[in-house]
This record gives sequence, C-alpha cells and structure tokens, in this order.
Amino acid sequence: MEQNSILGPLPLLDKKGRGFFISKADLSYLKPLLEMYSCFYPRPGPQGLPPSGDNECAMWVKDLLIKGINLVAMTEKGKIIGHCALLPAKSFHEAEYMIFVHQDHRNAGIGTLLTQKAKEIAEEKGIKMLWLCVSSINIPAIKLYLKTGFSFKLRTREECFMYLRL
Repeated sequence: MEQNSILGPLPLLDKKGRGFFISKADLSYLKPLLEMYSCFYPRPGPQGLPPSGDNECAMWVKDLLIKGINLVAMTEKGKIIGHCALLPAKSFHEAEYMIFVHQDHRNAGIGTLLTQKAKEIAEEKGIKMLWLCVSSINIPAIKLYLKTGFSFKLRTREECFMYLRL
C-alpha cells in the first residue's frame, strides 16, 4: 500500500482539519479494507451493504477489488476511512458507483472528494455514465450525490435510482 495521495504527495484536510490521502486500491488493500468494514455502521446498511457476515463481507470486498476500479481514503497513519468503487458494465460505457465512509469521518468532505476523483477516473477510462441505487432514507448520501452532479432517474418510497452523465 502506498501512502501518497493520487491527488498529490501532501495530505488533504477534511472539514475538521484531519489529514488524509486518496489512493487507488487493489488486492493489497484487502486486509485494511476489511478492518474498516469490521466496525462499519450500519452493517448491513438499508440495502444490505456492506454484508453483515465477516465471510460474506470479505468475499464482497475481494470481488470489488478484482472487478472494479477502487479508491480509498486513509489517514496519515494508513487507516482506511473511506472506500468507493466503480463497477463497469460489460460495454464499459457505464458503471455502477458505490461509496462507504466510516461513521467517524462522515460529513467532513471525504465522500465528496472520493466521488469527485472517481468521476475523473471514470472519464479517463471512457465511462460515459455512472449510476447508483440508494435508500430513500439515506438523506446524507442523497445530498452528496446531488452535490456531485447526480440526478434522480426514479424515486420510490424505498429507493432512489440516480445517474450522472459524464
């Protein structure tokens, strides 16, 4: 695991003044990601992610690392505090987007920076559209997605389907 941010060698600061880095993640990040998800709240979330069982969660994270484009936010000490993934469709012109920020680091701008960087990488890879599904009661996540350019495709009582054209 490298300690340099893909946004530069110096740490970024969240809204509370805490330093962190954003880095691309591969299978070498499996163990520290599992450490973050082991104490993640809520687990599972309203849509069942991250999975509640340790084995299921490990398989899910490993699958994301193998099949997706992954970014992590980590403290200056190397502790992962956020994770996002782009899961390209077979055509590679669109991708599902998902993001998880540890509860101790939410509402500090980390999710916004992860999402902005994920959008940049998606564009570089030729992805034309991102989409996601979020629980309709997850208001902080919906606000993040709207702030970073996503729009509603469909809203139900339980879920919101959102998309972003790049």
